[in-house]
Amino acid sequence: MSRFVCAGLLLLGVMAGTVFADPHAAFDEGLRLYRESDMDRAAAAWERAIAQGVVSGPLLYNLGNAYYRQGNIGRAILYYERARALLPRDGDVKTNLDLARLAVVDRIEKPVRLPVWDWLDAVRDALSLPELSRLFQAEGFLAAICLAITLLGVRWLKRVARTVAVVMLVLFALTGAWYVWRAALDSREFAIIIVDKTEAKSAPDEASKELFALHMGTKVQCIEQLGNWLNVRIADDRKGWIAIGDAETI
Repeated sequence: MSRFVCAGLLLLGVMAGTVFADPHAAFDEGLRLYRESDMDRAAAAWERAIAQGVVSGPLLYNLGNAYYRQGNIGRAILYYERARALLPRDGDVKTNLDLARLAVVDRIEKPVRLPVWDWLDAVRDALSLPELSRLFQAEGFLAAICLAITLLGVRWLKRVARTVAVVMLVLFALTGAWYVWRAALDSREFAIIIVDKTEAKSAPDEASKELFALHMGTKVQCIEQLGNWLNVRIADDRKGWIAIGDAETI
């Protein structure tokens, strides 16, 4: 066999190993490196796992921890926020996110609101969108079974099935409304400032007036993108244009 053929087969083997590499191996490698306190390589391993399609709440949470221990508050908050979307009731995610936010330089005053709105937000965010979707489907399935029993079952079973069907249909409607409410709010795009400091301009132009400065870890709402500029809104409703590379979407 010629050396050219051997070289070609070797190249194909390397390519195949890259394409079919087990993405979970990168996750396990990250855990090992994290336990060894090698935060840089642990974060790199977990970033590879995400690039290979492994995305889960625990992975995003661990990656946030690695960045936090590196002192990279911006990326720590970014991954904690992503983890919270998948693990809305996880106390560790919330605690670490709140802890990381204490290191953010910007102290932006939010509009005053009644406590009831905070309670409604907590109810809205109690389940993730995938969880709401599964609950919605399960309730619809149970309602359909109960309705079928009312048509085909024996008399005593029909009465029970009718009652359960009504309850399931009410829950089905409420869960559907909950899903729509949550999905509408989740359709808004937010980002985290990942550089030490960025200047919010009055227009998407470097020569335009500086309105205010934002620092690493601050959360902004993305309004519009124009070229290399991103129009953002902060918690007190001020808006400005920042360089698109200075923030990363959640």
